Amino acid sequence: MTRKPVGKSLGMGNTYLMSFDKKRTVEEAIFDYSRSRYVEYAERDYYTELCITTPNDEYYDYQWHHHTFGPYLQWYPIDSDSAWDIETGAPRIVAVLDTGIVDHEDLNGKVVHPWDFIEGDGHPQDIDNHGTPVSGIIGANTNNSHGVAGICWPAKIMPVKIHSDGVGTTGTLAQGMTYAVNHGAWVLNCSVASYWGTETLQNAVEYAYSSNGRLVVASAGNNYGNHIMYPAAYSEVIAVGATTKSGFRAYFSNWGRELELTAPGVEIHTTSAQSNESYMPFGGTSAVAPVVSGVAILAWSKFGGLNNVQLRKWLQSCVRPGNGQTLIRDWYFGYGIINACYAVTSGKGGENASGKPISESEDSVLVNNVKISLADTKVYPNPASNVTYVRFQNDGRNYEVGIFDISGRKICDWTGNDEGQVSVEWDLTQGDGSRVSEGIYLIKVENADDNVVKKVVVSH
Repeated sequence: MTRKPVGKSLGMGNTYLMSFDKKRTVEEAIFDYSRSRYVEYAERDYYTELCITTPNDEYYDYQWHHHTFGPYLQWYPIDSDSAWDIETGAPRIVAVLDTGIVDHEDLNGKVVHPWDFIEGDGHPQDIDNHGTPVSGIIGANTNNSHGVAGICWPAKIMPVKIHSDGVGTTGTLAQGMTYAVNHGAWVLNCSVASYWGTETLQNAVEYAYSSNGRLVVASAGNNYGNHIMYPAAYSEVIAVGATTKSGFRAYFSNWGRELELTAPGVEIHTTSAQSNESYMPFGGTSAVAPVVSGVAILAWSKFGGLNNVQLRKWLQSCVRPGNGQTLIRDWYFGYGIINACYAVTSGKGGENASGKPISESEDSVLVNNVKISLADTKVYPNPASNVTYVRFQNDGRNYEVGIFDISGRKICDWTGNDEGQVSVEWDLTQGDGSRVSEGIYLIKVENADDNVVKKVVVSH
């Protein structure tokens, strides 16, 4: 005899959400279900929360997190504008597991396979003004003369509503993740978090990452402490934390051993659910997850043959150190601050996307059979306190290396025509021999046909 389960199916095999009257506690119900030979496991369904921080400082009209040049040289953006010179993306799907979405002028034509697990229909209206800004960060319509720029221009957004009016649960999140995988999402963005993990949620994460080759990005949480929340804490998930304009860890951003990447998380200008023509500054680790998801889908557009494990490894190398961070993984920045330009070019870490170590003498590596030149200038250590080195490849043409302060004044320079690997040592002094002040400096390497500009932080 087969007993028919009583409860709401989560669409995950034999997993059901059970409800009962208040005559017994949750603990008593779990105990009773666990004793049954028909039940594999029973557990509490925990609440999730939105990882949003409302900014209280000046409103900015510019999306500072994108910019490489202009008035943002002293900040720590992700250099999207440099990345777009190489790759603007492909129409791959990012699932936004969040509060839904509204019809918005800058998201027209973006939405695919919407679903609302709160109301059980295909109209996930965003009453919390959270899923809409998240979606805009990833893939707002770009280069259309108005609104804001998304990181991956042609990305498609799958809004999956699993949280509404300030309430969501791990069970609904798991349900939404399964739906997203089954409907073709490449990246699952989770700007929601729970203090507690569950077997149901972990099963959904494993279904996405291990069984179906998807990438899962989740907010670490905004609780000011050493505690990475769920699902970010699972090993299959990229846990992301927030940094400020000056490259420090944002005060609200959770930290911990599981933290993998960081990205800008304050005053990120994006689409708003207040009206179909409104925009807003958005913040918190809720804003960080879509930044990383956007960079991930941009990189996957460039290197389409990578699987999710290779792409994740690649992203770990496509970082710049946070303000005060060394070039190793730590609990405050993870591997570092994600950089979109690195993600579509050469990366900056010790391994390429296939996991192969990059040797100091190697001229190029192959990623998805695409030649990635290591002629891109490398600056290390960065930040620098005593000396920094500028290393690049040259084919024998005349070159110049110039150091500039942020006002554009040249501090010093070197010229040459060496062939092969060139290494220039800057001892952090000016032409007159005096040491430069702490701050941001620009390093420009150029020859007759090409030039590159890098930033270095001097901290004595």
